[in-house]
Amino acid sequence: RDAAARLPNGEGTRAEICELLKDSQFLAPDVTSAQVNTVVSGALDGLHYEKDPCVKYDIGRKLWIYLHRDRSEEEFERIHQAQAAAAKAKKALQHKPKPPTKMVA
Repeated sequence: RDAAARLPNGEGTRAEICELLKDSQFLAPDVTSAQVNTVVSGALDGLHYEKDPCVKYDIGRKLWIYLHRDRSEEEFERIHQAQAAAAKAKKALQHKPKPPTKMVA
């Protein structure tokens, strides 16, 4: 996600995203290009199927496009808070005890 967000003009190839990821301080120094490519490929596939996808693939141009370029920090925070509240509500519903069922004779 971070590498896609750093694409020039928010657009680029998977190879360009891989190069941006290789610049990350969080990447282990002994990771191979093939490993990076595999991880980026899977991550991009997952990111564009999210409820609020941050990337989409333009088949005609063969480019990944970062969709959240124009979002402000406040928008990201508001969306994060809403998602956290929804997850908390969902978890509460899953742990709600079910009433006992009546046996009909």
